[in-house]
Amino acid sequence: MRIIPSQCLSFLQTAEGCVLHSYNDTAGLPTIGTGHLIKPPESFPGPITQAEADDLLRKDLAEAAAAVDRLVTAPINDNQYSALVSLTFNIGKGGLLSSSLLAYINSGGTDPEIIAADFGKWNKDRDKATGQLVPVRGLTLRRAAEAALYNQPEVATDATAFA
Repeated sequence: MRIIPSQCLSFLQTAEGCVLHSYNDTAGLPTIGTGHLIKPPESFPGPITQAEADDLLRKDLAEAAAAVDRLVTAPINDNQYSALVSLTFNIGKGGLLSSSLLAYINSGGTDPEIIAADFGKWNKDRDKATGQLVPVRGLTLRRAAEAALYNQPEVATDATAFA
């Protein structure tokens, strides 16, 4: 598996935030830590520590990264990888697999506007009152940030890269 870049971890911690007690996310799903969905038989009757939240995030990130590693066949840089791992962390591997974004990237597509539009398609959540999918401001902003990260050229930080 590819090493998860530090910017991916930072991006996700900012996008998700961290809550050390269980709560229901915007979709009404039980969540704790940095966006960790609580699935049976897991149980968190009390608060967790930051170290426990970080461990859950590493586990969840490893699952999202493994999906990106397996599903993306085109060469991508660390910024692109980080953006796709963040997206997959949020929409799941099934979401990535069914996305027009994945198909476009794997076909060699690189147009930044198409990339941004395809990220932007994943900005909806189910309205609790109506059951309809509706745009969510936070998801719209997150998808725009992921698209910007994906489309940002990678800057060489190693001095030998300039030799």
